[in-house]
Amino acid sequence: MQLHRLKRLVEETLDIDVTATWADFAESREDPDPDAFLAFLRERDLIDANAFVELHGFDEIALDDPEEPDPRPGQGARRARYDLLGPVGKGAMGIVHVARDLDLRRKVAFKSMLRHDPLLHRRFLDEVRITAQLDHPNIVPVYSIEHDAEGRPAYAMKLVRGRTLERILADAHTTGKAEMDLPARLEVFLKVCEAVSYAHAKGIIHRDLKPANVMIGRFGEVYVMDWGIAKLVGQPERPGAEIVQEDAPDRTRYGALVGTPAYMSPEQANGDGEHLGPLSDQFALGLVLHEIVYLHGARRADDVVGLLLKASSGEVDSPKRWAPAELAAIVRKATAPRPDDRYASVQALEADVRRYLRGDVTEALPDPLLGRMRRWTVKNQRATALAVLAIVLASLTAVVWSGWRRQVDLANQTLESQVRERRVAELLGQVSGRAQRIDNDLLWYEGMLQAIGDSALYALSRGTPTEGPWYHTSAYRDPATAPPGLVESPSYGKLIHTDFPVYTAAPGVPEAVWRADLGLVDGLRDTIRRVFLVEPRSATPPADRAAQHQRIVDGSRSLRWAYVALERSGLMYMFPGAKGWDDKYDPRTRPWYRDAVGRHGRVWSTPYVDLMGQGRLVSCLLPLHEPDGEFLGLAGIDLQFNELLDEQLVMSELEGYRSAYLLTDEGRVMLKTTAADDRIVIPPTEVLDPGIDFGSFANPAVVRGAGEHQAGHVLVGDDLIVWAPLQHLRWTYVVTATAPQ
Repeated sequence: MQLHRLKRLVEETLDIDVTATWADFAESREDPDPDAFLAFLRERDLIDANAFVELHGFDEIALDDPEEPDPRPGQGARRARYDLLGPVGKGAMGIVHVARDLDLRRKVAFKSMLRHDPLLHRRFLDEVRITAQLDHPNIVPVYSIEHDAEGRPAYAMKLVRGRTLERILADAHTTGKAEMDLPARLEVFLKVCEAVSYAHAKGIIHRDLKPANVMIGRFGEVYVMDWGIAKLVGQPERPGAEIVQEDAPDRTRYGALVGTPAYMSPEQANGDGEHLGPLSDQFALGLVLHEIVYLHGARRADDVVGLLLKASSGEVDSPKRWAPAELAAIVRKATAPRPDDRYASVQALEADVRRYLRGDVTEALPDPLLGRMRRWTVKNQRATALAVLAIVLASLTAVVWSGWRRQVDLANQTLESQVRERRVAELLGQVSGRAQRIDNDLLWYEGMLQAIGDSALYALSRGTPTEGPWYHTSAYRDPATAPPGLVESPSYGKLIHTDFPVYTAAPGVPEAVWRADLGLVDGLRDTIRRVFLVEPRSATPPADRAAQHQRIVDGSRSLRWAYVALERSGLMYMFPGAKGWDDKYDPRTRPWYRDAVGRHGRVWSTPYVDLMGQGRLVSCLLPLHEPDGEFLGLAGIDLQFNELLDEQLVMSELEGYRSAYLLTDEGRVMLKTTAADDRIVIPPTEVLDPGIDFGSFANPAVVRGAGEHQAGHVLVGDDLIVWAPLQHLRWTYVVTATAPQ
């Protein structure tokens, strides 16, 4: 680049004294050149990385360089082809420089490894080879694979001059003025979808799709960047060095869990790396689309742990802005927690966004009759005007010929019908709102369980055994051996300990076996205790120890117990500490344990009677498996049946309310308020408790609605039954009330 042109560009773009700055730079250089001047500005933070790349993009075409390209093999020693001009970005694996290609006289991006590491070396080579083989106009091309001056692997690729989608969306959110309107942003999204669909067709998933990895060039080019953790579908996970980018929600994490927490799918956040497929990338694209549509992130939390909890359950924050119903439905479908509920492919997602842009009906929100009529009227305005005129004339004629009395009767009937339908619609709206609250709260419990399960897997594989003190169930029976600090809890109806758990091991298990397990799981004590300090819709625990103690004693919500039960030793480790089990207790024989054996992912048990005296309980369980599939045991939390009914299901504020139920997608009753006063009998420990089976819901229309996961209502005599789906858990909330008059 000519020097006078560079000075002019810097003067136009930056608020600095170019003449004085150049003089300062030239003073220490024998042969100052424009590229070195840019590096000088970057080193002193007078320009940011974006400006550094942009200004390097104004080079003129050069053909008159007397220097010859590299000699062919056998004709002499090879010199370095790339001259590094200055860094523009640094990640967990590598650093990116702007570099000059000495052979072809162009500027490139040059990425090299940060340090020598065999495991990172393999990941780095995967990245460059995958990117190089993805020959698509929206994927940044790789030019060559190289080594840097210290012999570390490196590669050269196209230098993209522009801004990230993250920067564009952040500016729009901050200023309230979008540089690109919604249709233009959606066109960018479609190009990203095209690139990702191409990669999926080649068997590659990206695993780190986010606005920061989408570059938009000065001339509208769109590139999907950073394929550093991409992998072949079905290929075993590469071993990775245990490095983690700083704890920022929008940064990529490496190690046992790879990706960016704010944009992870549930299956990715739960560490199922080997079984991830294209639908996981689609979930991330749905979160990107959420940001494009609403101009704010789809997940917000105070720290990475909070984001991982949301990611593991598939939780997406409620939008703060309005969006067209079709687009909102597309975002919801692409970010469905269950992969089966998403689009069949990224191509299908892309096609639905194109339908929206054309004004056609979308797959995510099929039009009812009124919607189809609205679309037809927009596209056929002249025909609509003529039709309306014809209807008006026909109506006037009908009025003349029909007679006043008939019109009055018809109006009265219509009014009565409208009033009745409006009342039913209001009831359905109230039930749907409660269903959403139930869904969110139960998802919150699932998220807390996931945190316990993840910590348990870590403790069992890499944890350091603790030395106690540990308190066996028998110790809690005698005040002389119980841990000091037991306190009477009105909520539990017994003495509990707010710091120490209680444990027991199955009869007949060698002490060395259960002691080894106990030492490892005791490392979970603080993690499990923290679950009792926060509540749904309020994730901030009390600040001081006394307030935390009181929160656990009061037990002002459904949560009763949190625990880990292990298969090898029959160990049961539970918080809060209390007495209750006898010496015959074996968790592996209990109904909640049997419900979860042989399954993967979070499982909700059928209700059962608690041997610790807390009445009927419902358990949320997470089977724990080694990477090779070996079953280790369960993490679990128990919710008190009646309190769960009172907090979640009962809608006494609803006019005419009678009863409420939660159904599975098969129509089986999980919870029902009519069972609140049923007699409770605590079975002996040795009795194989089958749990409580409430059977299937009696009305076939409701069972069909639960299976189709659709809201609805039905009149049965004087009763109105209204139901609404829980979108994430795939359950259905059902309420019976007196029919509106």
